[in-house]
Order: sequence, then structure tokens, then C-alpha cells
Amino acid sequence: MLKWLVTCIALCGLTFGAVFLLTDPLHLFAQSVIPAVPGFAPKNPPAVNVAPEAVGKEPDKVTIVLDPDNAQTARTSPTVVTGGSIVAVNKQEVPSERQGRILFIARELRPDELKDYPQIDTADKSSAKVFVETLRYIAINTDPLISERPGEAPAHSVDPKYLRRWLEGEPLEAGRVVVVTEKRYFRKLEVGDRVQAGDTLAVVNPVLALDELDIKKEKLRVAVAEIETSVKTKEEAHVRWQSMVEAVKRVPGAYSQEDIRGGKLTWERYQQEEIAKRAAYVQAQRELNASITQLKMHEVRAQISGVVKTIYKSRGDAVKELEPILQLQDHEHLRVEGVMEIQNAGKVMLGDTVLIEPAVADSPRKVLTGHLQEVTCVAVSRGDKPLILSGSEDRTVRIWNAETGEQTVKIEHKSAIRSLACTGKNAEANLAVAGCSDGSVRLFNLDKMEVAKDLPRQHKSSVTCVAFSPNGKVCATGGADHAICLYDTDTGELLFKRGDAHKSPVTSVQFATDDTFVSAAPDNVLNVWKFAKGQAPVVVHTFDKRSGDVTQLGVSPDGQYVLFDDAKDLRILSLQSGQIVGSIQGSEGTGFRGLALFAPDGKTVLTTSAADNRLQLWRTPALGKEVAGDTLGRRAAELRQFTWSTGKENAAAYAPDASFIVTGTQDNQVLVWGMPDKKQIDERLTARVSLVEKSLDASSRQVRIWAEVDNKSGWLIPGGTATIVIPPKK
Repeated sequence: MLKWLVTCIALCGLTFGAVFLLTDPLHLFAQSVIPAVPGFAPKNPPAVNVAPEAVGKEPDKVTIVLDPDNAQTARTSPTVVTGGSIVAVNKQEVPSERQGRILFIARELRPDELKDYPQIDTADKSSAKVFVETLRYIAINTDPLISERPGEAPAHSVDPKYLRRWLEGEPLEAGRVVVVTEKRYFRKLEVGDRVQAGDTLAVVNPVLALDELDIKKEKLRVAVAEIETSVKTKEEAHVRWQSMVEAVKRVPGAYSQEDIRGGKLTWERYQQEEIAKRAAYVQAQRELNASITQLKMHEVRAQISGVVKTIYKSRGDAVKELEPILQLQDHEHLRVEGVMEIQNAGKVMLGDTVLIEPAVADSPRKVLTGHLQEVTCVAVSRGDKPLILSGSEDRTVRIWNAETGEQTVKIEHKSAIRSLACTGKNAEANLAVAGCSDGSVRLFNLDKMEVAKDLPRQHKSSVTCVAFSPNGKVCATGGADHAICLYDTDTGELLFKRGDAHKSPVTSVQFATDDTFVSAAPDNVLNVWKFAKGQAPVVVHTFDKRSGDVTQLGVSPDGQYVLFDDAKDLRILSLQSGQIVGSIQGSEGTGFRGLALFAPDGKTVLTTSAADNRLQLWRTPALGKEVAGDTLGRRAAELRQFTWSTGKENAAAYAPDASFIVTGTQDNQVLVWGMPDKKQIDERLTARVSLVEKSLDASSRQVRIWAEVDNKSGWLIPGGTATIVIPPKK
């Protein structure tokens, strides 16, 4: 029995060893440790190189995996707090310190601003934007001869060269205080105007305060006169008392002791009276100073620098003491307030530096009106003076001047226009191609502004997408009939047709290089095609498991990367290796739909949100490499939300120099959108954490987080929303 058991064990060991030797252990190990991206089955090794000999061979489907560097980045991903509110920390409800009637609400112009207003309207102050007001101020007369004049010299007799403004805290001397009138220039305040701390913003009628000032000035003069009288009386009393004393010394009994004591008492009384008069003079000075302060309180001034948010009153309105006239907000120092899950609170500390990504809504720069039905496709030509092309269901291609928005050409067709494209900046000829719903394709020469040729009709139904090669020598078309065609743009000759390019209508065709292009369709497949001169294109790679929600997928300007829709994220896929080198996450998990395009300079990506068809502009993450010292280099940040409320976007195109974007809408409009400036695209906005709440809201399991932002760039707007990005700890 024991011998039989040993024999069985030996036979099992030999069998297991043989199986192990026949199996590639390294391959099995690799299959077990390489993490597959959700939605993609790992069928092949992650790295795929395009070899020249691959042309003409049937491709294998490529498994998409994260590259090792990006996988490391994913494990140390930042903490993202979405939906933060942008709040103005410094605000001022600017009140009137005195009761009365408002003369005007305006900002006094600084001397350097007067040159911008050579002619100032003074005829109607109620309607004029800029006007002149005659106001009074306190001046000091420095004329050395003023002390020899009795009383105060009339203002008109004072030499202007001796006048200077009174400085707050400076002693007020009788006879030297002068109320001077002057012309001051003001600009009517409006919501959105920027003001500086100390600027005059409004004036409440100061007539009563001026009368009070005159009274206090006279009271100061009286106090001076009384001092002078008291001094002379005191000195006379002292002389009389001394005379009595000297007379008694010479002639004893000349004055009684009672008279001498009475003379001394009179002198001492006048001494005390002088002290009282001088005290009364100081009090009169303070009362005059108080009246000047009250006069200044009729000028409503800004205590902070900021922007006018609201104006509560108008010229001529009555205002009570301390009643607000307008509200200021400091837009240079803002706070982003958000809430984060309690489990992430330990990842950030007070004083930490975080990134702020504002969701900036923007409206179109121009609205081009002319199409009678919805605009289905748009394109922009190259050159210093680019042209905007738009195609519509109204069977016309219209050409617009990009600078003026004026329509210059209208080209009529026999059927609706479904696709448009223009040659790029590196092409020899300035061409455009239009694909129509009846399968026809028309080529235009934009320099000569004429139809160059009608290309041979090969599509059985609508031409849904068109594209030019970078050198402009080849034109590709994709159709609802599942076919892809290539044409020679010089001769118009058909170079190639593949009727079964996809299993569903082709929605996107984009060139990566002069001999490589990418196509996509609702069959959830992205094909990479390669062709050589005189040879038919073949598919060298097939990337499957797309979500298929994004119909138009862009290729990077260097031809190395393609956008790939994966569930709610937009992946950036390397065409060379088949690896995912970056991603764009939809706002609040909404995902993408419609289009996703690289900018011609590669710095931004334009997408359409799946939730409300909102256009979003993203900063392109660093692709294929880390940014030195930047742990967030691979993160894509939302730069703009292009908002048009009356019609959804059907199509979009960048200008060749990435200076603007054009879209076509379902409500028949062509919209031109501005781009953020270079600084906004290249730089990131940082903030300092000022609060990480220690108390927990038990119902939501969330805590508050605040970040203080220096907004001198003006990128943030109070009342808007922003995302707080907390870098991973090193």
C-alpha cells in the first residue's frame, strides 16, 4: 500500500513539472500583475509599436493599459473638491456719515485720468458721465504779513501763492484758516467700476456744515481777541500793583495795605483769566477742527479698494445718517469655500498650497446670422486673415470674414451640408471640402474663391466627416454608408475606397500624419490606418471598447495622440504604444458627448458635456512625461464653459492659430468664441488653505475647507464656482 502511494505521488510530480515547463511562467505572471483599465479586456501586451512591415497585414485588436509612470501617478492622485463657492472676503457697505440730500454719486478723477476726457460736459450733470463740481476745501494762508493785519484777511485778498491745503492734525490759527472753492472733476459711478481706497464716491449737501464752519472760525477769532485783551489787562494790573508797592517804599502810607492787596488780587485774577482765555482758544480750535471733520464727512469715501457691486441711491435722493449708498467688493483677495469628505480632511493642513480651477462661463464674441436652418458643420481657413466656413441644412455653405463677421460668399448646393474641413497651415493650397447629405463631395479653392472641382461620388448616402492630410495633398471622407474614401486634391482622383471601414456610420476621420489617419464610428471601435503612395490604406491598429458617445475624436497636432471616450472619462491615447498617457474627467461625473478636439497648438482640448451639451475648454495635461516639480502635470483643468442657451452645439472648429473657436448651433447661428490668454492657459492659480473644519456634520459626513486666493489676475469672479485641487503629499 505504501509503495503504491509513493508511486502515485511521484507520477503527479512529474506531470506538474512537465506542464510548468511547457507554460511561459513570465507571461502568466505578467498577465496577473498588469491592471486592466475598466471596460477593456487585456488580450495583448500593453506596448504596441507600428512597424513598417505591418502595412498590408490584418491588425490585432490592441489592449489599452495605463503606462507605468501614469499608473504611479494614478496611485498618488490629487484630492479634488468640486463645487466650491468663490466669495469676496473684503466688502464695504459704504454709508453716508451725515444726513441730507445727495448732490451726486461719482468718483473723482485722478490727474492722470483727465487726459482721457478732453471735453467735459457741464451742461447737464444728471445725465453727463463726466462733469465738473465746485466744492470747498480748507486752506492755510502762509503769508508772513498776515500777522500784522488786524483780524482775518478776506479770502479774495489772499495771494494764491501763499495758500496750501490744511493737513489733518495741523494746528488751526486764527486769521490763517481760509475756505477756498475749487473745480473738481468727477465720473458718474456705475456698477462694475473699480475704485481705490480713499476715493470720493458721493457728496451729501454740505451747506449747513459750511455755515457751522464759518461760525467756528469767528469763534476762534473771538478767542484770540479775548486772549489779547486779557493779556493787556493783566499787564496793566501788574504795572498798577508794582506802582503801589514802589510808592509805599518811597512814601510810607501813600497806599493802604488794603489797596496794595487789592491791586495784587486784581493782577492775579487777570492771570487766571488769561489762562481761561487760552483754554477757550484751544477749545475754539478743537471746535473748528470738529466742524472741518463734519464738513469732510459730507464727502462719502471708499475705505477699501474694490469694484462697485450695487448702488442703492441716486442723485438728489435723501439719505439718513449711516444709511448705505453703495456696496464695494474687493475682487483681488477672494476665498474659495468648499466641502470635502471627512476621510480626505487629513490630506490637507492649514497653510498648504492648493490649486484653484475656476469654472469660468463665457459668451460668444460674435454671433453670425444668415442660415435659415440649423448649422451642421464649421471650419476655419488658414492665413493672416482667416475665413469662417459654415454648412447648414439649408443647403448652403457660407463664408464669413472672421474679423468683421460679415458674410462674403454664399454657395448653394443641391442637398444639405453635413461636413466641412479646411487645409492646415502646412498645406501648399488653401482649400476647403464639403460633404453633402446626397453623398456628393465638393472641393473649394479659397484663394480664388471658387469651386475647384466636384469629386467623384462614391458614397451611397450622407458624407458625415471630411479631413485633409497635413500637407493638403489627400482628402479623406467618411460616410453614413460605413465607407471611407481618399482623394487626390490636385487631380480630384479617387485613391482608395473601403466600403466596410466600420460596422456602422463613420462619424470621425482625422489625419495624424500625411500617411496615417484615424477613424471612429458608433461600433465603439477606433481604427488607425496607414498607407503608402500607390498602395491602399490598411488598418494597423484597432482600439475597441469605446463608449461611442463622442462622435468626433481629435488627434494631437504632432500626430502622436488621439482622444478616446471611455465611460465618463476622456482618455488620451498614444498611437505609438497604445497606452493611456492622460485623461480628462467630466465635471461632476457627467461625461462627454458629441465632439472632443485638440487645439492646433495642442495646449487645449474642446469637448461637449453629456449633461447639457455645454462646450468646455480644458488645459491639456502633460502627455507622456512628468512636469519637473509638478505633481499635477498630468491633470487637465477646465478653463472655460462656453454658454449659449438658445440652441445646442452641432459642430466646432479651432482657428489654425488657436486664437478663437467657431461653433454651429441648432438654432441656425454661427458663434465665434474668444480664447483665454496665454497666461491663463500656461499658468495655474494657487491658493493658501485658511480653514479645515474640525467639527463634523453628522448628516453629510463632510467638513468645510477654505482657500484664500490672490486674484490680481482677475481670473476669478465672486459668486462663481471653482474646484479646489489638493496635491498628494510627497
